[in-house]
Amino acid sequence: MAPLTLWLRNPVRRGLLMIVVATATAGFAMAAQGNIVTNYFEHDLGLNGPEFGYITAIREIPGFLLIFLTALFYRVSLPRLTAGALVLASCFVVSELVIAAVGCSFMLRIPDNCIERW
Repeated sequence: MAPLTLWLRNPVRRGLLMIVVATATAGFAMAAQGNIVTNYFEHDLGLNGPEFGYITAIREIPGFLLIFLTALFYRVSLPRLTAGALVLASCFVVSELVIAAVGCSFMLRIPDNCIERW
């Protein structure tokens, strides 16, 4: 045990060990999640290859949109981007207050009386 503690006293070696452990655990977690999702789609939902491809393609759309949104934000100046974010946030707050005044708040929660109305 003593050689290991001597080896870990060096900050570079300790950092290397932490990177190796983090990489191994992240790889294991990603592989486990992928296998669980694949088995769930195949065994529980009964999806074959094409259906699995459709679901995967739909899941990838937000990532592609995020790339285009990032490129758009890169072209807009920071003051205009900040003003747009404030206007958008205030619109969400105002709409939530109006909906809450009516009695149905979908952003925060859905009360029981709201479900009965619809």
